[in-house]
Amino acid sequence: MARKKQNLKTDIILKNYWRDNERFADLFNAVLFGGEQVIQPDELEDLDAESSTILEHRKHAEGIAASRDNIKVRKKSAAYGIELVMLGNESQEHIDYAMPMRVMGYDYSAYKKQYDSNAVKYKNADGMEEDEYLSRMKRTDRFLPTELSVENN
Repeated sequence: MARKKQNLKTDIILKNYWRDNERFADLFNAVLFGGEQVIQPDELEDLDAESSTILEHRKHAEGIAASRDNIKVRKKSAAYGIELVMLGNESQEHIDYAMPMRVMGYDYSAYKKQYDSNAVKYKNADGMEEDEYLSRMKRTDRFLPTELSVENN
């Protein structure tokens, strides 16, 4: 009997493997906290791994699209509010020596997405200081911290 050829890509297998919150929490707890169970699986929520943004400088504009393997937000209640952090995981078959550059691009895209969605609220200068209006951001606005990334080979 002929055996069926499997068409499985390592990248897809690993994305599905790390999608599990228990595995994902275990990885970050091992790497960041020496195995101490700081991140709990029930504190994690999946985020959209696809991001795109437009870089604009003077008369030049360029669209950039990126896709993380796995990205989750950790939401934890604290005595003084909510602690939020985005955690990203990139699985590589081979070592990627340029990974820090890729991660910086992902981080920029995530911050730019937050900035763009926030800035639309400030169409006029009502109730804003001049610097706030020019920045399209109030002094009290905050970004969700973006990513603690782990690469696993």
